[in-house]
Amino acid sequence: STPALARSRAVLAREAAASEIKSVTNQTLLDVDAAYWTMVESALAVQAVRQSLNAAEDMFDATQRLYNSRSANNYDLAQAELTLANTRAREQQAWSDYLRASDSLAFLLDMPASSLIVPSGFSELIALDEAPSPAAADALVEHPDYQSAKALNESAGLDNQAGRQGLRPDLTLEAELQFRQSNQVFGYKSFSDSLSSVFDPDISTQRIGLNYTLPLGQRGLKANSRALEAAHKQSTLQLTATANALQGKLSSAKARLEGARINAGYAAEANRLAELSYEKALEQQRGRQVREYELSGQHARLLEARLAYIAALAEIKRAETALLEAQGVLHEKYAERLTRSNVEQWRLSRLQDSGAFSVFLPGGKDL
Repeated sequence: STPALARSRAVLAREAAASEIKSVTNQTLLDVDAAYWTMVESALAVQAVRQSLNAAEDMFDATQRLYNSRSANNYDLAQAELTLANTRAREQQAWSDYLRASDSLAFLLDMPASSLIVPSGFSELIALDEAPSPAAADALVEHPDYQSAKALNESAGLDNQAGRQGLRPDLTLEAELQFRQSNQVFGYKSFSDSLSSVFDPDISTQRIGLNYTLPLGQRGLKANSRALEAAHKQSTLQLTATANALQGKLSSAKARLEGARINAGYAAEANRLAELSYEKALEQQRGRQVREYELSGQHARLLEARLAYIAALAEIKRAETALLEAQGVLHEKYAERLTRSNVEQWRLSRLQDSGAFSVFLPGGKDL
């Protein structure tokens, strides 16, 4: 019936809208989290470059002393000066990158353009390599994007069915039963006898009819039905495409996280070797076994190794968040993964009980 169809459409529309809200929430959190870890990466890069600048200043002072004692020549001193100048330029670039990262995050958080965001409490999080959230076999069918596409597909199916029903012929079943007295000479002797024999009449007539009404023409209804059928087929194809896209997205997110972890391992080892090489070069410089241009090269390689390691750690965090988004559970896991202490867990549980933070927590979960 029309009221039942309207109710079904309304239910499906609400389901699609709720799923779309979750999808938007997931994407927004993904963008904000990526911007946050990019800002953290920039902040750590500023620290690393500052440490490198201190080392460059120490190297210049040491070379200046060697030059004054005639143990270093003009070329050695020029190399130390060049290293110091290059490192100062890198520091300026690092600060510029940090300011851009802060502006990007402030924009996503709808903060004033003049805001400068300073991250805090990220040291523990960036060093924590979390295991990926296990995805159930039916994880994709529970993904908000899939749920939204499914609800829209079911709604299109209802419209298609209603359009086809409008073209079907109308069938009408009619039945009629008549009882009559003949009033002939040899009828009943009296009125009372006739009345008592109503259900045993002289004449009974029965008629059953089936009317089949087939509309002719109806070009408008037929065109509308074909359009609804095409829309349903398109919606079904879109549902299949959404499932395939989500599967590919999940596979890519898993590969990204695995690759980020492998790269971080290589970067950590490269950073360790660069530190050893630089310390060794410093010792050899004091004995004049290594000249300043060689030490400058070691200094530059150490800075690049540190920055690469920082970038690798930040990429792991971005990849972890991307995997949660690909699984469709970021809106449930985001607040939970940022709270480590018992106090923070307690605060989240209170927010959940009050309903003030329910969109960011799994329903019914006891933290």
